[in-house]
Amino acid sequence: MKNKYHLTFTLRLLLLLLLFSGKVYGKEATPIDLDQLLEGFDGDYPVVDVLVESYEKPTYPSTELTGTLSGYTSYAVREHTTSSGYTVDGFRSIKTRLAVETLTKITPDWVFKFSGWASYDFNFTLEGREEFSSEVLDRYEKELELGETYIRGRLIQSVDITFGRQIVVWGKGDLFRLVDMWNPVDSRNRGLSDNEITRLPVLMSKIDFYPGSWQFSTVVSHEYRYNKLPVFGNDFYPFSFPEPPREEQSSGPESWSFGVSAQRTLKGADIGIYLGSFEKELDRIGLTEETSARRSSRLTLFGLGLEKALPNWLIKLETAWIEGFEYYSIPDREESRFDILLGADYSGLSKTQISLEMINRYLPGLDEDQANWVDTPYKNSFIWAFRLARSFLRQTCTVTLHSYAGGVDFSKGSAQKLSVKYKFNDSLSLAAGYLFVQSGDSFLSRNVGDNDSWFAKVQYFF
Repeated sequence: MKNKYHLTFTLRLLLLLLLFSGKVYGKEATPIDLDQLLEGFDGDYPVVDVLVESYEKPTYPSTELTGTLSGYTSYAVREHTTSSGYTVDGFRSIKTRLAVETLTKITPDWVFKFSGWASYDFNFTLEGREEFSSEVLDRYEKELELGETYIRGRLIQSVDITFGRQIVVWGKGDLFRLVDMWNPVDSRNRGLSDNEITRLPVLMSKIDFYPGSWQFSTVVSHEYRYNKLPVFGNDFYPFSFPEPPREEQSSGPESWSFGVSAQRTLKGADIGIYLGSFEKELDRIGLTEETSARRSSRLTLFGLGLEKALPNWLIKLETAWIEGFEYYSIPDREESRFDILLGADYSGLSKTQISLEMINRYLPGLDEDQANWVDTPYKNSFIWAFRLARSFLRQTCTVTLHSYAGGVDFSKGSAQKLSVKYKFNDSLSLAAGYLFVQSGDSFLSRNVGDNDSWFAKVQYFF
């Protein structure tokens, strides 16, 4: 009897541990019927009975609310004049931002996510709104944005569907985007964002299928969104004239983007295969005051990605063949481009993370003479980025250095950002740092060498 008692007691404890864990191999467990689970176990076990009584079956729907309230400021180190003819001096931004997110579990297999944010920059009122271009006021002063908002669930076994505004990340790179073409980016404040790549969500339909060790995804983007770029009057805007208006863009299926991907792990390496067709706005290189409208073109992409974990190392490789590039300075023709990315993350030092990524873009069909014209793309363009982060004071303080450079010799421009972030607790953090900027001979980096800035940010999480 004593052995039987110990056996049944142990079994009940194991079952309760499984019950309270709530996750099985990373997936949410289905609610367990306690009566059915404990059927056949007789006897009085006080400790187990207390645990059973304290357990409550999950109720649906259930909603969790989280968010952040932040304050941000940046200060121009040098008084200087932008390419647009506006003077930058002192504070560049004094902004508050409120972001909220809700996650509603409708059933064990279906969830609804809502997120959004609102911000207002007081610097324009304090400095005098007449000191800024209308484009800067429209783009930077205030914002009300719908973030990721979607419904996700399981259709049948091994098939999930997601519909709504979402972010889809392709590829293996962290510091650069190569095959990652689904979401436009917000680069209005170059180098000053928390994340070097700030993606904007887009209305999409996504189906994931998991046969065996493979994961297949089919994605259709129903919404065409533009990148948020520096505008006329901003110190990172490259031209002396306002941008021409955008060409009217259809909202029908002809402007949709679509693609498929396949991923799996093979012999310790994560492999990805990507195929897509994307509607994208032309790069601004070659844009002139006489350009009647900014246009978009359709790009076709075939890409491969590889990620291999080694002791203390993570090696990354991406390649892509992309067809359909058009440029304002080379009208009436399309170009194809071959991109390759090499990267590595090193974690062999205590409390330290090091990342290095290099990318080369090659236009095989571009004539050498054309490549030497003013404001035309380079036949070969090489850029690289380096990031070093180290934690101190029991990981409450993190110092990060991020460096970006165009060309091996920095000739295409570069920027370095040094920041310190301190977490007072799980709810409150403070960050501050300095952005160094160097001009280069590419159209994006001309005349930006005086754009050095101090910056600071305080965040409260709830």
